[in-house]
Amino acid sequence: GKWWSGATADGAIVEVPGMDGLGGMLTTAIEHEGSYRVIDMAPLGPISDGGTLGKDGTTVWISFTLQRAAGGDDFYGGVTLNWQWNTEQLFIGSPWGSDELGIEKPWVTGPTVIPGTSVDVENTIVTRIDFLTGDDRVQVWANPGVDFPTTVADLDQLMPDIHFNEIKFGSGTGLITGFHFDDFA
Repeated sequence: GKWWSGATADGAIVEVPGMDGLGGMLTTAIEHEGSYRVIDMAPLGPISDGGTLGKDGTTVWISFTLQRAAGGDDFYGGVTLNWQWNTEQLFIGSPWGSDELGIEKPWVTGPTVIPGTSVDVENTIVTRIDFLTGDDRVQVWANPGVDFPTTVADLDQLMPDIHFNEIKFGSGTGLITGFHFDDFA
């Protein structure tokens, strides 16, 4: 599907080169907008639950690189896993009011951060979500150096039941908007 990036398609822009020097990167350009798209659920049938990811007994891995733009002062920036037209399910990145990496279920839980991390430097965040009966287990590694870490996670917590079918890259609540995102997988 197509990416939606604000009414005038400038909520986020693609800049070249990307952080890794290959291809481009997405940079948020308008506060609280960014870009988002619905996930094509057709090939994900075996792990879907009513048109969303979140089927109990399954696991999803998400990784991306992010950094607040030089001179930026956004109070949050990251990837939100949404249940389209329902609710924000999980925020991964720099939660509101923090300059560190972390997670939260917006409007449900407070943020949990990884002490000593900084969004003003390039970070790779790897997240594993284990969908369980009831609360789901979310593990997050900051800069693990591998795609699927097996070490103890920097964050490991149970979060209220998560279901999502849309991803959003966004940032905001600052005078100078901008977070860079690259290598989303």
